[in-house]
Amino acid sequence: DTLITFGPTWSPGLLGTHRFRTNISGIDGELVTTNNQRIQEIVVVDTTTLTHDLRFHGPTDDGLGLSWTGGNGGVGVHIIPPYYPAQITHTSVRIVSNLSAAAYTMKVYRDDGPNGSAGTLLDSVYVPPAQATPGDHVHPLSAPLTILGGGVYVLWYMQGTDIAIAQDITAPFSLRTYEVLDNVWAEYRDRETRDFFLGVRLTQVPVIDVGVSSFFEPSSGQEVTGPTTVRVFIRNHGNQAVTDIPVTYQYGSAPEIQETYTGAAIQPTQQVLFSFAQTFGPTEDGLEDLCAWTTLEGDVDDTNDSVCIPIETITGIAEPGLITLRLAPNPTDHSLRVDGAPSGSLLLQMLDVTGRMVRQEQVMTNESSMVLDTSDLPDGAYRLILRNATMLATATVVVAH
Repeated sequence: DTLITFGPTWSPGLLGTHRFRTNISGIDGELVTTNNQRIQEIVVVDTTTLTHDLRFHGPTDDGLGLSWTGGNGGVGVHIIPPYYPAQITHTSVRIVSNLSAAAYTMKVYRDDGPNGSAGTLLDSVYVPPAQATPGDHVHPLSAPLTILGGGVYVLWYMQGTDIAIAQDITAPFSLRTYEVLDNVWAEYRDRETRDFFLGVRLTQVPVIDVGVSSFFEPSSGQEVTGPTTVRVFIRNHGNQAVTDIPVTYQYGSAPEIQETYTGAAIQPTQQVLFSFAQTFGPTEDGLEDLCAWTTLEGDVDDTNDSVCIPIETITGIAEPGLITLRLAPNPTDHSLRVDGAPSGSLLLQMLDVTGRMVRQEQVMTNESSMVLDTSDLPDGAYRLILRNATMLATATVVVAH
């Protein structure tokens, strides 16, 4: 034997069942080439969903099934979860026939035996004859099992004669099937041409984890000269939909302003834009951090709850609200007309939703309209800022090509 590690790695992009095919060639004088290829089965699942049915079989079976003479046998499959911790809540099986109304037992073993074999029995559920009917069955475990590493063996074991488990005879095959006779395990003799209708169901361990990911308004480094609405993005980093989230902002050592997001539940991996009802305004000149954070009960990770940006506050300058910019068309495609800006030299800035500066330039305006080229901006929402030494005006621009 020799171990070969290939340089390129494979990142699964499509869900479902894949074939992992390995070939060897170019051996001078080789007499037997029929064993030069190995095909293994790889199943790709979406780990962001809350429930996963882990199994190697496809949707159809051979219609015949497998049954051991004497009724003292069974079959198993080795399953390794795609993530940890993994919480196993059910086993699954398909019964083809049960001519003698036999029962069966579903068992789960840890793979802590010699060389990774079936070792510690973790759960055993007896299925009586009345429930052992032909068809698909999902059996709850006695209690959920949390797996922190490795995998498990799930075993279907007969408790009588003439009961048959379904077999999948369509490639690819897992090569992880076992036959168990009189409680003695061995690799299944036809593992290269069959998979059994056996599996486990995972339910993600509930994880509550939300946080403020970025500011939408104001932007980093902005000079605030009057009342400004604070708008932040709240992101759900966990795997449970959440709402009723306390959100707080604070400028420097000023009093905290806390409100609660009560909108539609934020789904896992998604984010929403939250606007505070109480505006932020300068009470004195200064340069401090404006911070915002969430304080949801049960949050498991407080390192991603907050975000801070530097803000300069200036008093005694005309409020930005006194200057109204008129934008058309908005949403825009290739160009945007801006009306309402004062005459003279102005600094123009465009920021995306993360606060990143995507454009900054000095522009000259007069009483006529100013036209901005937006053809190079990706689709999304942006913050348009026009400023000079005594004025600041902002507006939201939506680009949609």
